[in-house]
Amino acid sequence: MARAIRLVIQQRGMTQRTAADTLGLATSDMSDLVRGKLARFSQQRLERCLLAMGMNVTIQVTPKATHARHAQLAVALDESLAGTA
Repeated sequence: MARAIRLVIQQRGMTQRTAADTLGLATSDMSDLVRGKLARFSQQRLERCLLAMGMNVTIQVTPKATHARHAQLAVALDESLAGTA
């Protein structure tokens, strides 16, 4: 989710300061988010950031594949974002 936030910021040509204002974050928090220092960012906080940027967040729950040893957690980026990665 942090990657998606960074990509949206990049696509929109926003500065970290503008993004921080948009998301209601301190500029130091925005800097940490952009640099991938996510210790202070819960899943819920990242979801709120995405929603504040007008992005839909979809959580889908499915059974694990029968041949898989463990269940997995995955985040998929929409094509409109993935193309800029």
